[in-house]
Amino acid sequence: MLSIDVGFGNTKIYDGEELAAFPSVYKSTTVDYEPSTDPDDQLLELDGVRYHVGITALKEGGLAPFDKEDMLRHRIFTLTAICASTEGEDFADDVALGLPIGDYAFMADKLKKEIKGKYEVKYNGKKVNIDIKSVKVYAQAEAVYKLLAKDTPEIANKLVGIVDVGQKTVDFAFFNRGRFVKEWSGSMEQGVINAYQSIATAIEEKLGYEVPDYDVPHYRDRLPEDNEKAFSTMATAIKDRLIRKHWNFKQMDYIYIVGGGTSYIAPYFKDTPYKPIDGEKAVFANAYGYYEGE
Repeated sequence: MLSIDVGFGNTKIYDGEELAAFPSVYKSTTVDYEPSTDPDDQLLELDGVRYHVGITALKEGGLAPFDKEDMLRHRIFTLTAICASTEGEDFADDVALGLPIGDYAFMADKLKKEIKGKYEVKYNGKKVNIDIKSVKVYAQAEAVYKLLAKDTPEIANKLVGIVDVGQKTVDFAFFNRGRFVKEWSGSMEQGVINAYQSIATAIEEKLGYEVPDYDVPHYRDRLPEDNEKAFSTMATAIKDRLIRKHWNFKQMDYIYIVGGGTSYIAPYFKDTPYKPIDGEKAVFANAYGYYEGE
């Protein structure tokens, strides 16, 4: 079984032993292109179309679709993750995926149906047969809660919040002594990309050149004050949303922050019952959680 977290920023993979990740970016290329020996040069051929995926696609200004219902996006990144994990060998097994809480109800069944099945692809020029026998889809924050409960059983008797900071969305879940409270949980259509866009605008206005929003991490240190303002503003927006969802920081026992945006947002939660977890585990929490759920 393979656990794959298809994020809007990065796709993360966990096979029970090893972790891997690549940028969730793809770009179609010419049929005569051959992959280089660079391990980051991932080339997937699907239905007769060749796609650069990951770092090469990112460097070449590829697509990072933000349409949550874009099944081609899910298919390309899931199949590439499988090929990367098996190093291009055939695959016949189950796959665990996940969705933000706000998307789960209307997207889970569609994702299962669209991803399950047999595929004949080429990965870096090599033919690969993939048989995804079944697809399990998890609500992200609920999977993370179960993962945390295995390491810290006492949270079953606590008031716990989980905030998953992603590239496009922030997923949040409230647990009242082990019970998931749907009314106090949800997703917000704001993520790290919003802060990147603010920084990119500042770079253009103050430094005179344009930077694609997804490439901002390479330029953040050039305007430290604007970088600080962008993430401070984002953190405030998240807190405001949580408060409107009835999160009482004084009453709660623990708040966990996970996802690729953890390092950006966690510093602004020091005035809450924020409980740090290992950096790698925080970033890969969803992939770990889906796998443990199986």
